[in-house]
Amino acid sequence: MTLSFPMAFTICIGIYYVASVINSFTKGRIGAMFSVSLFFLLGFWFFLPLDIIQTAKLDQVAEITNFVILIHVGTLFNLSSFKQDWKVVVTTLAGIAGITIIMLTLGRVLFGYEYSLISIPPLAGGTFATKIVMDAAVEAGIPEMASKALLIHSFQSFFCIPLIGIGVRRVSKLLLKNYDGKQVSFSLNAVKPEGKPSLLDKKLPRQFKNPTYHLFCCCLLGLLASEISSYTSQWTNGILGSALVSILLGFLACELGILERNPLDKAEVFNFLMMAMLINMRASLGDVALSEIATKLTPVFGALILATIGVFALAIPVGRLLGFDGATVMTFAFCVFGAYPLNYQTAMDAIEGVTNDPQQIAYLKQSIIPKVLLGGIVSVTITSVLMAGVVAGLL
Repeated sequence: MTLSFPMAFTICIGIYYVASVINSFTKGRIGAMFSVSLFFLLGFWFFLPLDIIQTAKLDQVAEITNFVILIHVGTLFNLSSFKQDWKVVVTTLAGIAGITIIMLTLGRVLFGYEYSLISIPPLAGGTFATKIVMDAAVEAGIPEMASKALLIHSFQSFFCIPLIGIGVRRVSKLLLKNYDGKQVSFSLNAVKPEGKPSLLDKKLPRQFKNPTYHLFCCCLLGLLASEISSYTSQWTNGILGSALVSILLGFLACELGILERNPLDKAEVFNFLMMAMLINMRASLGDVALSEIATKLTPVFGALILATIGVFALAIPVGRLLGFDGATVMTFAFCVFGAYPLNYQTAMDAIEGVTNDPQQIAYLKQSIIPKVLLGGIVSVTITSVLMAGVVAGLL
């Protein structure tokens, strides 16, 4: 079946929209990424042409996304939050270390070196890490590993939701035993700081800082990252490639006040670019035959189970040494399987399932949510992306 561009584009956007509605309706229990993957997988098997994403030109939009998205990611790093809650950072990193160790040992024995290596960034992170290793796998001539990495990413929510939910419910019940009825308030923005004001705020007239300005800044830094990485990649045998250089430039530009935090949001293009990238990532599912799905899913769930064991094995003991109980560690360490908004929504559902009292809910939010969000930032936003850059250079 041959589709026109308007038809292919409309179908792709429609699939993404339905998946987002399912995600909202189920409060994240059935993640949008899982639904998008499932719809495209079934479509490729039964009625969608394998080139629908290319016909919709979304692969070309994804190229634009790749150029600027990691500059945006770099601006999300915030050193002050790491210093304030360093125990959460250390415990989360211990969980990621547990994933890495178990996959490079037992995982290597069970699934082989390539799969155990390429699965670590998706297991410890989210979309950006998965995208980096998928591209690297395709370039390395092992596209079947790209589809497996995508499947890991797609099924993570089925582990994230129950594990974080169990931890939050247990912690909530313990906290309410000591609740003294004190009036508290909570704002999500209080734990998502905007960072330093831009140095250009005072020097550049406000009328010049329209949405295109923020996109242009990302493009300039993306161009610089591309030029720098052409040298650093050769010097480091691919380890310090464009992904790591882009993140570093975005971080430094934001910390120095040159670039504002969340620039693509301010450019009003982030949602569209992310949608194009996420849909384009599903193109590799066209290589997954119906007859092969059982053999594909076995290592996917095997890796997720091993990763869960790895987090328990290291994050729980380290967390206890730093003063956390096991349930508290679960609330943020398992954010490796899902960062904001999934971890936030999961924690909120668990809190609201424990109590209906507005003040108790505010108290529990204030006590739990900052750790949950920071756990996702450390694992999904930062560490997994850095690891993906390293793994990409090793393939």
